[in-house]
Formats: sequence, C-alpha cells, structure tokens
Amino acid sequence: MIRLHAPPEIPPVSEPGTPERPGVPPPDVDDESPTVPPDAEEAPVDLPGRESPGPRIRAVA
Repeated sequence: MIRLHAPPEIPPVSEPGTPERPGVPPPDVDDESPTVPPDAEEAPVDLPGRESPGPRIRAVA
C-alpha cells in the first residue's frame, strides 16, 4: 500500500491579505461598521469649496 504524506498545515487567515501571526490576537472585527483606519479621524478631509487645513501633498506616480 502506498502511503501519502499529509499536506502541510496552512495557518488560518483572519482577514484577506493579513497572515495570522503567532502570539498576536486577531483584531476585533465588527461586520456592521465600515472599515476605517485608526488615524482617519485625525486626517484632514478635502471637501469641495473648502480650504485644506494643511499644505497639499501630491503623490508622484
């Protein structure tokens, strides 16, 4: 009888694109709230017809 090797164990992924790190608890996920970066409240928001509070930084492609 031929013995097949078991496939290597793949660690579970808590979020797409975010590999699970040992010893680090997964972030709390609230499916009902939109995903907002932690510094979104501090970042200035550019609204039409309103001056930006800081200098404009243009990204160079």
